[in-house]
Amino acid sequence: MPFREIDAADHPVSLYAATKKSAEAMSHSYAHLFGIPTTCFRFFTVYGAWGRPDMALFKFVRAILAGETIESLR
Repeated sequence: MPFREIDAADHPVSLYAATKKSAEAMSHSYAHLFGIPTTCFRFFTVYGAWGRPDMALFKFVRAILAGETIESLR
């Protein structure tokens, strides 16, 4: 700890980690094969019936509905 982006992640121990790793691998392959830069968004972890109220999507929606600005973390 802490982990770095360059640390190996070749043996995921959860389904969440395995699907994240596979999405990254498929995106990389697609971009390489077809020459199209690729970005992945994994929205299923930030909304839905089991989403936590402190997650970004809920904070953004609350701020927008209240007419407030969304503050940067920087």
